Formats: sequence, structure tokens, C-alpha cells
Amino acid sequence: QKTYDWIKRKEYKNLIVILTLISVLTITEFLPIKGTADMSGYHNTHAMLLQSKGRVQDSLAYSKKSLALGGGYSDYAAARLSAYYLRQGKIPETIRYAMQIKDTSIAVCDKYNVLAELWTKSGKTSKAILLYEKSLQINAGQLAVWNRLQSLYEQAGQKEQAKKANKTIDYLRKLYLL
Repeated sequence: QKTYDWIKRKEYKNLIVILTLISVLTITEFLPIKGTADMSGYHNTHAMLLQSKGRVQDSLAYSKKSLALGGGYSDYAAARLSAYYLRQGKIPETIRYAMQIKDTSIAVCDKYNVLAELWTKSGKTSKAILLYEKSLQINAGQLAVWNRLQSLYEQAGQKEQAKKANKTIDYLRKLYLL
């Protein structure tokens, strides 16, 4: 009855609000919303908090839980784990976790960066350069990666590439200062 009265008095604002609310509730009821049942993000966040408190082993356990879930944020857990094992010098674990990052994920940059670091440490500069370049094709704003790449260009005697990388580094530094 109230709705009919609103129409008679031409109070469409109230009617629009109610219809919008009904539409939103209907959509959320019947359409699956990505990530609503996905706990991988929760486990990643908890892992970061634990690590910030110095509880490294607990942090690793939560990252592994996130990865095991195979959810939308599991690739970030694999990236964290591969970076951790790289810092520990555990090459097989580094590779195992890095290779679990899907090529369709934005976290694939971390995969390429970790593998490039492994190639750098083993003296395979050209392979490292290719992986860093691949990472930068996806996310060109990675200042640390540009710094590593510029250094590798110099080591490889690629002076022009090193100059171009240096210009990009200068540009990015200015952006980060904004």
C-alpha cells in the first residue's frame, strides 16, 4: 500500500531506493560472489601478521595452509614461500613453491623474480635478464627489479640497455617520492 501511495504522490526517490535494494539483495542471493568462501586470503594475512611478530614457523604454516586451499590468494602464499626459501638458500623448495604460481596470476611477477634471482646466483645472467624483463612486462613499476636488471645489463656488457634501465629507475624514483 505504501509503495502505491509513493507512486500516486510521485515520490519516486523512495521507490527507486527500495527497488535498488531489492535488486542488490536478489543479485547477491543468486549469483556466486568470487572469494566469499575462499579462506586463502585470511591465511595469508594471518601469516604476514605472525611474521611481523617474529613467529616465522607459524607464518610458514599459515602460508602453506593458504596454498593448500587453492583459492584466489594461494598464489601469493606460494610467492611468499618461494621468497622465504630463496633467502634461506633452499633451492629445491624455492623452485617447488615458485612453480606453483599460476601463469595467469598477478603473482607471476614474483615467480619470475625468484627464478631470475636463482639464475643470477648460478651465473646465468642472460636467463636472469629474460625473466626480469618478463616480470617487468607485467608490472613495470617494480623499482627493485629495475635495479637488478640494470646491474645485470652492465655485467652482460649491454650498455644501451643499462642506460635505458637507469632512465626508468630515475623516473620511478621520482614517482615513488610523490
